[in-house]
Amino acid sequence: MKNMVKLFGIIIVAAIIGVSFVACGNGSTENGGLNENGNESGDLNIVGKWYNDKDVKNDSTTACEFFSDNKFDLWDSGSIYASGTYTLVGSTLSVDLGGGEVGTCTLELTGTTLTFKPGTGVLSGGMTVYK
Repeated sequence: MKNMVKLFGIIIVAAIIGVSFVACGNGSTENGGLNENGNESGDLNIVGKWYNDKDVKNDSTTACEFFSDNKFDLWDSGSIYASGTYTLVGSTLSVDLGGGEVGTCTLELTGTTLTFKPGTGVLSGGMTVYK
């Protein structure tokens, strides 16, 4: 009888542990771990148009615009002068303008200020833009 109670107790504990694993999941979101940006959860949200001059946010200044489909446009005087694709993992941005023009840098987002830390390739100089 003692062995039967012990066996029943072990089965109950095993069932509770099994249900806990199923209920907890793996920590990702329902959309496969991607955020509304289409990037991994926890990445910065950079979607939108960012201007070179924080006081002049119109077509007379340069800007970069990031889209949720991981594409971006570079603007100057109201016209797109370059387009490409980007990947964002955490705060690391990688861009590809095509034709071998690539670059990687670290981003820092504070409110409506996005700073590109000096990196590699086309992102070697660093810059700050404003939303």
